[in-house]
Amino acid sequence: MDKSNLLAFSTAFIYIILCCLIKLIGFEGSWGGFLIFLLAIPFSFLSIIISKYTGGETLFILLNSFWWYFLVKILYLFKK
Repeated sequence: MDKSNLLAFSTAFIYIILCCLIKLIGFEGSWGGFLIFLLAIPFSFLSIIISKYTGGETLFILLNSFWWYFLVKILYLFKK
């Protein structure tokens, strides 16, 4: 497996794990959702609009994990 793929996949997986932990902790009010939103700014602005009308919170988390995957891949390409 390519080093950039492993790093990108790991970053996306860590994002999903953090989101699951935030949901399990169960913050009061909407703080949990806000923390999940902050973890993927600036892409969260677009993904919240898409997920609001099509798939809900699970889609929001998946879209943001794809964001982290592709962001790491792009940064790794610029590094070369």
